[in-house]
Amino acid sequence: MNQCRLDDENFEQLIFSIRRKKCILMLGPDASVEQVNGQSQPLNEILAYELAQRIRPDYKKDINPSNLTEVSQYYQMEHGRNALEIFVEGFYRKRQNSVSEIHQNLASLPFDFAVAASPDNLFANALKEKDKPPKIAAYNFKGRRSDHEPISGTEQNPLLFYLYGHSDDPESLVMTENDLLDFLVSVISKAPGLPASITSELNSTDKNFLFLGFGFKHWYLRILLHVLAGGKNKQSHSFALEFMPENPHEYKSAILFFKNHNTCKIHIFNDKILEFTRKLKTEYDKSISCAPTIQEQDSPSVFICHAKADESHAEWLFDQFTGAGFKPFMESKSIDAGENRNRRIEKAIKEADFFVVLKTKALENHSADYVHKEIRLALDRQNYFTPDAPFIIPVKIEDCELDWDEELEIWWESDLTNKANIGKLISTIRRHYARRKKARS
Repeated sequence: MNQCRLDDENFEQLIFSIRRKKCILMLGPDASVEQVNGQSQPLNEILAYELAQRIRPDYKKDINPSNLTEVSQYYQMEHGRNALEIFVEGFYRKRQNSVSEIHQNLASLPFDFAVAASPDNLFANALKEKDKPPKIAAYNFKGRRSDHEPISGTEQNPLLFYLYGHSDDPESLVMTENDLLDFLVSVISKAPGLPASITSELNSTDKNFLFLGFGFKHWYLRILLHVLAGGKNKQSHSFALEFMPENPHEYKSAILFFKNHNTCKIHIFNDKILEFTRKLKTEYDKSISCAPTIQEQDSPSVFICHAKADESHAEWLFDQFTGAGFKPFMESKSIDAGENRNRRIEKAIKEADFFVVLKTKALENHSADYVHKEIRLALDRQNYFTPDAPFIIPVKIEDCELDWDEELEIWWESDLTNKANIGKLISTIRRHYARRKKARS
């Protein structure tokens, strides 16, 4: 693991992963800042100082007034939990429409998923400014879960997940030292667990993290990293911006921990967050202006049909097709809020060049699912193609037996039980698409 400034080579790697939707943005408490006397100061520190002013002197002399969990613990001891929640809710309500340049720079980038460890609206507001209203979900370590958690986000409607709770629900906030311990126990023991869609994203081996404002000198964040990485080896290095702590021993300890971390290879960089986000936006804009268009105008459109439980498989395939220059359609990524779902899906199947259906045990075990209607629509459309021009391409993800297998036997099947075979599937689609174009000309 390195500790240095972020050089051009690392910027190139980071921008490449962002462009390919392979980077998860992790916003720590120190990324949310406000100008105080001309200086940027983290909101969590401002809140800690305001709370500390209301703690009696014999308590105050024993605490660090900039440490929010420590100050909150003493404030709760003196004033009670309700008073603490009321004060914190009011603090963030005053700033509910605020935004910062840091978040505006990040909102310009095509992140489709971000995790926030601060309960403010800064990044959500910045996304709205860019006409990218986010889908919002929050974790409540005390056990209450929403029944309507978003499945995934898109570049135009990113999923913003509040890991430490949100200010709109003060009960969910991780504020005191006791809250922090209870939070870690809840996450690790999965009681309650993080939403499946969130853990699927975080555990993905082909995605990396961009950590901003987390402060890896804190021991609890090291535990959290184990949970987020899911025990799986990441294929790509993650990036973290870290400020040099006053205690060199703390920093050395953190460096040793991450150097020996088996599941998430991390480079730590000592840069100022605002300057970093400015450069990241500038370099990203340069890469877009210089790079060839990923999706060519004349490229195959591919409808991805899958059971609801196979969302992660479908998202992986969506990313592979996008990287290959195809125009993939997937319900959770391609249908905007307010659109008529049935009409949009039927139109997409009617206009698609290829229909890829994922064969899995989940599909085998669900006799009643909207996916079967999609398959029937595709079978009808197949009649408009010649026998040597397949429209439907079954893709085997797991060994299973489906009732309609016989109807698909006349077409070539792609075996992706080994994901290394994705190149063969992409080449086959390109070959058949080229033949169709030639036949039409």
